[in-house]
Amino acid sequence: MADFQSSCPKCQAMFTASDNQIGKRYICTQCGQECIIPSRRIRAGMQFGNYHVLHPLGLGASGEVHLAKDSQGNLAAIKILCLNDNSDLEVDLKRFQREAQFIHSLNHPGLINVYEMGTAHDYNYIAMEYVRGETVDDYLEKFGPFEQLDALKIVREVALTLKYVWDEHRIVHRDIKPANIMISYDGQVKVMDLGIAKSYLMDFTQLTDPDTIIGSPPYMSPEQCSPSKPIDFRSDMYSLGCTLYQMLTDEYAFFADSPMATVRMHILERPTDPREFNPNLDEEVVDFIMRKLLARLARQRPGSWREVIKTLDALIDRLS
Repeated sequence: MADFQSSCPKCQAMFTASDNQIGKRYICTQCGQECIIPSRRIRAGMQFGNYHVLHPLGLGASGEVHLAKDSQGNLAAIKILCLNDNSDLEVDLKRFQREAQFIHSLNHPGLINVYEMGTAHDYNYIAMEYVRGETVDDYLEKFGPFEQLDALKIVREVALTLKYVWDEHRIVHRDIKPANIMISYDGQVKVMDLGIAKSYLMDFTQLTDPDTIIGSPPYMSPEQCSPSKPIDFRSDMYSLGCTLYQMLTDEYAFFADSPMATVRMHILERPTDPREFNPNLDEEVVDFIMRKLLARLARQRPGSWREVIKTLDALIDRLS
């Protein structure tokens, strides 16, 4: 592994990092700022459309997200497609472009706004609204389970967004999970990452083999785990149920020692009663999660997002 020089985004103090540290968090020894060690591909100062890169917000195998600023000082999050040797170039590029098209066509306060998209330095990028906050996943890692009422209110906001996405655009998100729900510091709830969403209105070519399952195994509905079965908005309901379960217990509803074993659990097993992890949970909340959202058959789940929101409103009113 080769070493390289990087700098703190706050105080600009230089430090030495190595390739195996890229994407990991680092605490500056000079000012105490927590930052993410950048890759060699995208560096501070690079220009993408109207924005120049400041520092990384997150790095993954096929993409990077960086904080950027335009000439007026407005901040944005730049999502950049950076393919590696193991990437399927055509599929990843089409999926990236599809996400950009999805987001650009939607207009809802529960979704991230897109400012521009294009190509620079031979990379495709999307400039999006920068939300100051943390994901539900971040919160769970730092603080453990949410308070019951807070969790219900957050999930209600997600349900409102998914209602809009399905009712107005016939889009199924297919990857609802704690890491894709952002809570801003002023209390806004945002649903992120439409990279594997499926539209029943837009004409998109199938990007994956029909026999391939798509999603994050701990949150996938039983029908999503079976490639031959059709999915609709009720698949997102199930994923939201898995998310709410985790928010209230800090435990997965379904998790095994391999992705395929986790997939089989969704199809064959029922989750542990969440009160075994959090005895103080309200009985009606548990019933809503276990019998409604996490019903194994899609037809046994609520028939609309309106019904989900109505139930959440009743639970919130009763527990307030």
